[in-house]
Amino acid sequence: MKVLAAPAGFSISDEFGSDSLVCYKLIEALASEYDITFYAITNSYIAVKPLPNKVKVIEEETSINDELLARVIFRLKCLRRALKILKNEKVDLIHQIHGTPINPLTFHKLSQNYPFIIGPIFYDPPHNYEQTKLVNKIVTKSLSMLMNILMSKTLENCDAIVAATKTAKKYYSKFVSGKKITVIPEGVDCKEFYYTPPPNNYDILALGIHAKHEGFEYLIRAMNAVIREYPQARLHILGDGPERLNLERLVRKLELKGKVIFHGFVPRKQVHEFYRECYLVCSPALIKSSGLVYREAMASGRPVVATDTIGSRETIVHGKTGFIVPIADSSTLAEAIMKLLSDYELACKMGAEGRKVAEEIYDWRIIARQYYQVYKSIL
Repeated sequence: MKVLAAPAGFSISDEFGSDSLVCYKLIEALASEYDITFYAITNSYIAVKPLPNKVKVIEEETSINDELLARVIFRLKCLRRALKILKNEKVDLIHQIHGTPINPLTFHKLSQNYPFIIGPIFYDPPHNYEQTKLVNKIVTKSLSMLMNILMSKTLENCDAIVAATKTAKKYYSKFVSGKKITVIPEGVDCKEFYYTPPPNNYDILALGIHAKHEGFEYLIRAMNAVIREYPQARLHILGDGPERLNLERLVRKLELKGKVIFHGFVPRKQVHEFYRECYLVCSPALIKSSGLVYREAMASGRPVVATDTIGSRETIVHGKTGFIVPIADSSTLAEAIMKLLSDYELACKMGAEGRKVAEEIYDWRIIARQYYQVYKSIL
């Protein structure tokens, strides 16, 4: 089987970014487990471990600082390259693996001769924690209307759609028949993130881009209460981003220096070590449609404390693999963390249950098998 992944994602990597990693892992699993050759079009490809030889990665680099404009230009370059491949190669199907559910190929008659699948796709409900100016609201509304028109066209032309969550399926069923949509979650590499019991310490791990929507501010404030009960507790935050300086100021203001530690960007190999060395994982996000951090924590045998987002509700089993608490509520976040810190047996039990769920539901080989079934169903 020959699959044109157009686009395979804005970037493909086993080292940087959750979206890039998902693209890499899905292609790797499908190419390794099945007789599939991929033509994968991307803006950039960075891999410590190269993808299998059956994956032919085509880079259409767009060197523009403005990310939104770069993504638009990449889509146009992707269309041009995809049309060339379709003319010169015997392709069995087209798969847009990641990105906004809009594909320029659906507006070209040549692509209508090929089975077409899109996914995984997500849905984040509208939020208003940043855009407050009237002009922003007008622009956002206008763009949203245009995106819905283009998205409807793409979804109508799909033979199959893979939604990463049940919430996403419910939303996109407004545009096309729900019969077209299959729910397949994103996966985790259970060999890469292997199980160990939680260490008997008080270390807490949080990961993600330092932006307002990740909610790190509320977790740092929660540490005030945690430290009073558990002076040995430490919060380790991995990643970087535009809010880094503000978060560091907050740490100084709350006199938590040495209790909250910023590690910046950490290579993927070291990320594994942080999971193993920490007692629990916390995600205080304000919005999160996916759940990479949850799945990696569960695969590593760590209980998770997470805020009530789409990703957490559809990944974490409240009370069994972790706790789900209200969004932007530092006191409740602190209570859930301290409940786990006070009960090592509970933390171990949740971690073991999380590992079991990761192996049975989220391992990439299981996810690849489900995608392969979708491929076969539309050929």
